[in-house]
Amino acid sequence: MFRRAYIKVVQDIYRERLTDQNSFDQLSYLIALGAVRQPESNEVYHSAVPIASISYIGTTVTVITELPHGMQTNDTFTIRDAAAITNINDVLATVTINVNPTQFEYTAAAPPVGVATANTGRVEETKSYFDYLHYLYGTALFIEPVYIALASSTNTNPLRVTFTTRPKFRDGDRVRFAGATSNININGDRYLKQLKEKVYALYNDINFQSPVVGNGVHGGTVTVSWIIETPLKPKPPDEKGASLGIPMAIAPYFQQTKLKFQFLPTTVPCMSVTMDYIRKPPQSIDTANAVIDLERYYPFFFLDKLSVEASRQFAFFTRDGNLASASTEELIENP
Repeated sequence: MFRRAYIKVVQDIYRERLTDQNSFDQLSYLIALGAVRQPESNEVYHSAVPIASISYIGTTVTVITELPHGMQTNDTFTIRDAAAITNINDVLATVTINVNPTQFEYTAAAPPVGVATANTGRVEETKSYFDYLHYLYGTALFIEPVYIALASSTNTNPLRVTFTTRPKFRDGDRVRFAGATSNININGDRYLKQLKEKVYALYNDINFQSPVVGNGVHGGTVTVSWIIETPLKPKPPDEKGASLGIPMAIAPYFQQTKLKFQFLPTTVPCMSVTMDYIRKPPQSIDTANAVIDLERYYPFFFLDKLSVEASRQFAFFTRDGNLASASTEELIENP
């Protein structure tokens, strides 16, 4: 009940941040804004990976995970809460050898001491959303191949390209060119400004202030990919015969498993994701615990709103109309 209330209160403060900046500033540590990650095979971990065992020889540490860890050599991570061993926890480290999907090695800053208790601890990958609790808003960047050839390009300022057939691009669209062997300034990520039906000028910026300058005659087999960045939504429930639920790069979805986000469509590479989300609470809230002082972790106004919202949620769950009305009125009078 408190988890649902916690999410609801933080969501409200996030949505009202432009009109109540003070409250938002006091709670900004509970919310991640604009967190960018680069998916691998259109997937990003959103939870820490549980550890099965930790062993070591000197400073060479071998970690075996209960589930695939998803890391590669040179990826960074932090181990948390491994029991009965020191010089392991809360230290940023780098994978030196990716042995297999559930085993990796790294070099510790100091020799570990002790024998790690089996099945304790977790791996938090730097490239994951390991502190994720609840989605607020996000965008995804996809790279979709466009099977249209270039007929020609010009050695001018700005550089102009002509497609063999009319493309679907509009002014300001971002496109990746590759494969030009002469007039090579075509290559790279460019913004398009339409001049004629099949003719576009290339720029380095969306405001068309920095033109791409031609540097030779046209040459090579140039490939074209459309760079699409668009709002990201949770995958809707599957419905029989519903064609509107099919994900596309211009209308992507994500679905969530126990450990990962998967970004759809999987047929188009997702290059990056930018997400606002609610972080896991810095301190769990247990109404039976009279020892922990929650005001060390949360402002009083937040705890007050949280308790009222929890009462409201409980009232709806138990169908207590009087309590629901009183709680709702309290939230209206003391937003």
